[in-house]
Amino acid sequence: MAHHPHVHMIVPGGGIALDGKRWISSRLAFLLPVRVLGKPFRRLFLTRRLQLRDAGKLTVFGSVAHLADRRAFVRHLSRYTHRVAISNRRLISFDKAGVTFRYKDYRREGSDGRRS
Repeated sequence: MAHHPHVHMIVPGGGIALDGKRWISSRLAFLLPVRVLGKPFRRLFLTRRLQLRDAGKLTVFGSVAHLADRRAFVRHLSRYTHRVAISNRRLISFDKAGVTFRYKDYRREGSDGRRS
């Protein structure tokens, strides 16, 4: 798989009430309305990354040096900001030792490239 630094986050299923004395659980599906927050998050994420890149504070080198081109950089980021990285259908199992998922190895010849 290609080199792609990224961040995983765990978000609690609720929050402390404004009075600081009790826990308020979120709805079962989401803590915050994903559809409402998704677009502003993507916009801010991309904008800030481009600002860092343009200011010379975010550099690329080695196997990802082609991302020095602004358009290539935006295309690369949009893959991660506009879809789920690993969908549930690709997950095989998980336990204390790790996570197993299916992926496609595009460099593997002679098969459909599916791996796990």
